[in-house]
Amino acid sequence: MEVRATAKQKNKKKVKIYCTNVHDGDVIKVTYAGKTYTKKVTKNFTDKTMTSPVKMKMKMKNNKWIKFKVTNQFKQEIQSCKTKMRKWDTAKWFPDD
Repeated sequence: MEVRATAKQKNKKKVKIYCTNVHDGDVIKVTYAGKTYTKKVTKNFTDKTMTSPVKMKMKMKNNKWIKFKVTNQFKQEIQSCKTKMRKWDTAKWFPDD
C-alpha cells in the first residue's frame, strides 16, 4: 500500500491512497488526529492499483502520525500502514498527479 498527500500547497486536507489487489466490499480506513475516515471499494482491482482520494476535516502537518487500514467484508485486516507525514509524502515512488 502506498500513500500520498496531494496538492501540497493548495489543499493539505486531501490524501490519495494507492492500494493493490482490493475487491468489491473492502473498506479503506484513514485515521489522522483522532478522526477516522472510511471509503468503501465498489469495484474489483485484481492485479491492479486503485487510487482512492480521501478528504479530511483538518490540515495535515509534518511529523504527525497517520494510519491506513484495508479490511474485507468480514472485517479481517488485509493491509495496514502507520507512518509519519514527512513533506506531505509517505513513500518514495508515486505516479504523477
